[in-house]
Amino acid sequence: MFSSTIYDFFAANSIGKYLLEHEHQSYCIVVGYVLFVIWLGPSWMRTRKPFDLKIPMILYNFIMSALNFVLMIQVYQHLADTWDVRCIKDAPLYQQKIQDRMFIPWNAIFEKHFAFFDTIFFMLRKKQNQLTFLHVYHHTVTCLVVLWFAVTQDLRTGHLACWKGCPAYPSTTTEPRRSYADTLRKRDPRNNPEITQIPTQAALQQRPRNQRKPPEPNPTSAAHTTIPEVSDIYNIIEAFKEIKKLTEEFPGLLTVATKLKESKSKEERKLILLNALLE
Repeated sequence: MFSSTIYDFFAANSIGKYLLEHEHQSYCIVVGYVLFVIWLGPSWMRTRKPFDLKIPMILYNFIMSALNFVLMIQVYQHLADTWDVRCIKDAPLYQQKIQDRMFIPWNAIFEKHFAFFDTIFFMLRKKQNQLTFLHVYHHTVTCLVVLWFAVTQDLRTGHLACWKGCPAYPSTTTEPRRSYADTLRKRDPRNNPEITQIPTQAALQQRPRNQRKPPEPNPTSAAHTTIPEVSDIYNIIEAFKEIKKLTEEFPGLLTVATKLKESKSKEERKLILLNALLE
């Protein structure tokens, strides 16, 4: 009963959720921690006797042990329920999985902030020999790294990007978008028997004369859609480049072409061409 109460408390960790949703206040806590350890704490304790913190330290160690134990169980349950050696085992609903595992980053953030009391106890007990640079560096950097990762990976609301690329990615309510290769493959009559294949010219010649007319293509079918090849597109681009060069060298070429199109007799066209050559 008591263990379940502890687990329920950490499973609904509102403090960690608040720190993760308000990361600027978490940064202020880290800065305040560094200032207290380097400057405020030693100045305040210089003229004071060490505090007797045996009971608070026992309570602190108990909370830290319980928090890390619960966090280990949560991570193990998440991995055991979801992952196998290759990828995830099943494809649960995305929103449901977020709600079930959202408290893991909350507890991680709460644990990194709560660990600051370790250094504060050293300071209040005047245990300066235990207060090393590596100790302060460890608490500060680990808290910032966990907070940075949680914010950049959007762990405020849950993060399941590790599922990306797995064969059992959670199914969505919308129809998956078909790739261009799948569209071409579906249009091929050899892969889709529902599409009537247009007979070749050689096959038409072998038919009787009354059956040589090819079937009318279905305008609604996507199989008869003409798709330009890469070489055709390249030739079109080269043609446009040549037209651009001609228009730059002969600015009046378009005007001459328009007049030739509007002319009604051969004599008129000859006069237009002679005038263009003389110009």
